[in-house]
Order: sequence, then C-alpha cells, then structure tokens
Amino acid sequence: MKGQFLLFTILVTFTGIYLGFLRIIVPYAQESLESTLIFIPLIIFGFVKGSFNFIAGRFSDVLGRKRILMYGWIVAIFSDLLLFLSKTFIILLIVMSLLAINQAFTWTTTVTSQIDIGGKRKAGLSTGINEMSGYIGVALGSALASIMYGLTSLFLLFISALALMMTFSAIETRHLIRSREDPPIKEAINLPILGLSIAGLTEKFVDAAYFLLIPFYLISKGYTLFFVGEVVSIYALVWAISQPLFGYVADLSEKRVLFLLVGFVIMGVGIPFLLINPILISIFEGIGMGLVYPNLIAGVNDRVHEKLRGTALGVYRLLRDSGYGVAGIVFIIMDKFSFDLYSIAIIELVTIVLILFITKA
Repeated sequence: MKGQFLLFTILVTFTGIYLGFLRIIVPYAQESLESTLIFIPLIIFGFVKGSFNFIAGRFSDVLGRKRILMYGWIVAIFSDLLLFLSKTFIILLIVMSLLAINQAFTWTTTVTSQIDIGGKRKAGLSTGINEMSGYIGVALGSALASIMYGLTSLFLLFISALALMMTFSAIETRHLIRSREDPPIKEAINLPILGLSIAGLTEKFVDAAYFLLIPFYLISKGYTLFFVGEVVSIYALVWAISQPLFGYVADLSEKRVLFLLVGFVIMGVGIPFLLINPILISIFEGIGMGLVYPNLIAGVNDRVHEKLRGTALGVYRLLRDSGYGVAGIVFIIMDKFSFDLYSIAIIELVTIVLILFITKA
C-alpha cells in the first residue's frame, strides 16, 4: 500500500502543477481587460469546480475512485488542446471550465483514496501529505509558468498524458473500506459538515486573491511576471510544506478546532498588509492556510461514516470551492466601491465565530 500511497501523491502533484501554470497564465493573458472582467474566469472556475466536486465525490463512492480520476485527466487533455489553439477570452473561459472539472475529479479522488489507505485515524496526516504534494505542484507550476510561458500548452499536454498513463497503475481504494454498514446518504449532509464546508468557502477568499486579484494588481503596478510567480510560489510552497505537520499534530492532539481558529486569525490579520510586503506576508498567509486546509477536510472525515467518505468530502468541496466563485463576485463589488483587502480580513475573522458555533453542534 505504501507504493500506492506514493502513486497518488505523485498524481496530485501533477494536478497541482497543472493548476499552478494556469494561475499565472490566465491573469497574464488578461492584463489588458477591464478590471471587472478579469474575475469572470475565477467565478466560472469556482462554481464549476464546486459542482463537479460533489459529482466526483458521490460517484467515487458508487463507481470507484480510479474511474473518476481517469476521467479527470482525459478532460485535461481536451483543455490543453484548446489552449494550444488560442488564448482568446472565450477560449480562456472554456479552459477554466475544463480545468475546474479536471481539478474536481483528480484532486477529490486522490485525497479520498489516500484517506482510504491511511485510515480514519490518520485522516489529518493523509490529507496533509496530499495537499502538501498538490500545492508543491502549484508552487512549481507557478514558477515554471513565469519562465516558459510560450511552451505552456505543450508542457501541460505532456503532464496530462503522463498522469493518465500512471492512473492505469492505481488500485481501486474503495474496496479497502471493510464496514458492512450501509448508512443513509443524509448522514453526509449534517450541520457540522455544512458548517465546516462554509468555513472552507470563506477560506477560499484568501486563495482566490492569490489566484487573480494579487497577480493582476502586481502586474498592473509594473512588477515582472517572474516576481508575481515568486510571490504566488512562496505562498503555495509554505502552505504545502506546513500541512502534513499541522494535520499530523492535530490528529495526535485531538485539538483540531484550535488549529482552525489560529489559522483563520493569521489569515485575517495578515491579508490587509500583503501589498506592503508581498513576500513576507505570503509566508504568513501560507502558514495560516497550512493550519486550516488539512484540518477542515479531516474534520469532515471525523464526522462521517467511512462508506460515505467520498460523498461527504464532495459536499465539503462543493461549498469550499464555490468560494472561488463567491469571492470573484465579492471582488467585483470591492472594485466597484473601492473596497480593499480589509474586506477579506473581516470575512476570515467572522469565520471564527462560525467555527465556534459548529463545534457546539
């Protein structure tokens, strides 16, 4: 099983590289657009990914994790071919939709598979390793995109084809769940899980800022594409590396809620000052995300039967990644009324109240 766990780790790294490339390429390709239009791809990405997260989670419980994972990389190949043909605004919207489906199918199934292998008691560690690997991929993809912009389509096509071939070697981990119980699907949609899912949605406001708002702002201020890639990469790398540690310690200490509260405080306090020192604050934001990210997923896993793991994580990821879409709409409002990053800080700090409430449920 160690070999299979490693295989899923490599596959989610490819998923991250794919996302990292497009997190740099899309803002750069749109720099001449009106400020409100640049958020449209983010809104599409968020709502499409959120919806397909639920589809991926539910059908991974019914059809199996491996099949959904393969579908995700087939979708990626179509996306790469479109990007090779053109980088017009309409094509970018289609590519973002396909990217969202790819991310939903591949990331949902790899994290679910690794929790299947690691077991329920090590959910934080398994999730931390999965997310660390994926966001190391994001950091690597962001860095590479700033260097090899002209070769984007060919490189992504190579990554997609390689990942698809490697998926054939993966086992179906759904069969590792030995319970004979058949719990009703409503158990995957309870108040604590919905509360954690909404907390995940608000956490995405910070990541959405790094997805488009901050890169676009830095580019518009004359910063080089290399510097923008460096800022996004540092944030993603710190986030990635810290996750296994915070997930594992939370597993041992059984104080997952404390990790969530501290993480949201760090993100809320730090984000308003990001434009003063992008590198330094990106390190703090990465630490905050590292505290929150694996423990929200593990918190959902703590509250659901193993046979409904895929469905429950699909519900969580449906709301969490819809946060990209909600954030995009909020960013348009912020732009129209000249709000700043303090608005995001308020949202993150209000989430603390939500977490305190749901932990009493």
